[in-house]
Amino acid sequence: MPAMDVPGITQKLLAAKQAKGINFAYLEQLLGRDEVWIAALFGSSVSCMIMLRTIHF
Repeated sequence: MPAMDVPGITQKLLAAKQAKGINFAYLEQLLGRDEVWIAALFGSSVSCMIMLRTIHF
């Protein structure tokens, strides 16, 4: 994938974050995960399914 191509799920997540007016620091507090971890999830840098399995609601 070329560097300029952003996966559709990433576009949707970033658009939703922007629409809600929230930032990664807020998500860190909400989810109890480091904001870098959350940003990686948004960027599809790691398997979303593996990361989501580690969240205990």
